[in-house]
Amino acid sequence: MRQLSQRERVLVLFAALALIGFLLVFVIGLPMRNRSLGLARDVDNLRHEIAHAKSLYAQRPEIQAEIQELRATAAGLMLEKSSVKVAVVHEIDRLTSDLGMSVTGVTPPGDAEPVSGCLRYTASFSADSSFSEIVRLLYELEQPSRRLWVEGIEITPGRKGGEALHVDVHVAVYVPSPESEEQDAEA
Repeated sequence: MRQLSQRERVLVLFAALALIGFLLVFVIGLPMRNRSLGLARDVDNLRHEIAHAKSLYAQRPEIQAEIQELRATAAGLMLEKSSVKVAVVHEIDRLTSDLGMSVTGVTPPGDAEPVSGCLRYTASFSADSSFSEIVRLLYELEQPSRRLWVEGIEITPGRKGGEALHVDVHVAVYVPSPESEEQDAEA
């Protein structure tokens, strides 16, 4: 094997140093830099999430008070179990008479159906009226002060012809179930 001259040894040394430098930069340096930038973004995101969580914990008493108000409002919108059937018929009669509609039939609520901690009573009524009165009826039924919730509506041509339409409205009334009242009292 031939001996390398001084110049060749220097060139090989520089080549080896360049190769080591290349490996350090491209195999270790750049990936570590990218990873450190990603970790810095993650740290910033976590700091933001921690600050958001602290603000939510600080708002906890206000949120609990708002939940209690909403429960009270919901309870106010629900009827007492003992008077459901009578109250529903009165509500339907009052609403339709206020709107000047002629009710042709009312099916009072039957047995209760349990739904998400409440008891659901369904009722339906029929009326003959104009389209604008039907729209007004649906608008009034959807107002927050009403205890009737529209579950379905069927509109057909009137029996007598003319502009009068026949409408069947299916409504529901929700009452707190005895179990949910006991759970709310415990909480």
